[in-house]
Amino acid sequence: MTLQELLKNAEQTLRVAGVEVPERTARWLWQAVSGMGTAEQLVHAKDPVPAAIRETYWQWVQRRANREPLQYVLGETEFCGLPFFVDRRVLIPRPETEQLVDLAMQLITTRIAKKNEVTVVDVGTGSGAVIVALAKFLQGSAIPLRFLATDISQDALDVAIQNAKRHQVDSSIQFVKGEYLNGVMFAAHSIDVIVSNPPYIPVGTPLQPEVEEWEPHIALYAEQQGLACYRGLAQAAQQYVAEDGCLAVELGVGQADAVQQIFRAADPSFVLHVVSDFRGIDRFVIADRGSGLCEIS
Repeated sequence: MTLQELLKNAEQTLRVAGVEVPERTARWLWQAVSGMGTAEQLVHAKDPVPAAIRETYWQWVQRRANREPLQYVLGETEFCGLPFFVDRRVLIPRPETEQLVDLAMQLITTRIAKKNEVTVVDVGTGSGAVIVALAKFLQGSAIPLRFLATDISQDALDVAIQNAKRHQVDSSIQFVKGEYLNGVMFAAHSIDVIVSNPPYIPVGTPLQPEVEEWEPHIALYAEQQGLACYRGLAQAAQQYVAEDGCLAVELGVGQADAVQQIFRAADPSFVLHVVSDFRGIDRFVIADRGSGLCEIS
């Protein structure tokens, strides 16, 4: 079988399975298996494909045809320009969450200019993408930075630690198993910046097969119309956020008003800011105590 025939068969299989962009997916998978880019694929279109690599490729095609996310098939995704290992133990980082990193960078950088030390906590770290990116980008800071990440899932923490090691920031981040900030030894009002992309999809919401059938539900769904985790985060922030500190969270579509109400109820001293994503959707809420250190450009 030639490469051209193999790719055509793969495209047809993926198309019948309902996979988006089947032709490109077939070529992406072949590139991942063979290392052969698009131009090389065209040059070698008439070449026969060795049986061993053909078998491996077809296994990957079948996995994608079963609607397994491409990132799980490849074992990797890109986030903030960095490669991250992902598998079924963790949610695949979304492009919107890159903006949460940008916001956190601004909040942390503002504090670097005014403090002797900054403590940053990522609640529900999952793959570790957010905290690892922050630790990587802020290497060489003028002041000591303390990074900590929590997750209720040990499986997720194992993946996060693997990614921290990959990017050589594992010595900079403390990983703790626990819900919200349970199990974390902090004095009251001692955390400068808390970031979180919690589960926010209401239980029972139908999702694409790639999401609903493959990604961990513990990282997707939340009770109380998707708002349960924000109540836990609000209580943790009320107790642990420093007097000049803040918390930045990602939201689901249409949740901004409800999340603001939750934070106001937990601590009336919080000053709240809503930030839209690149599509103009209210995607993030920042809660601070009116320190003036939470202005976002």
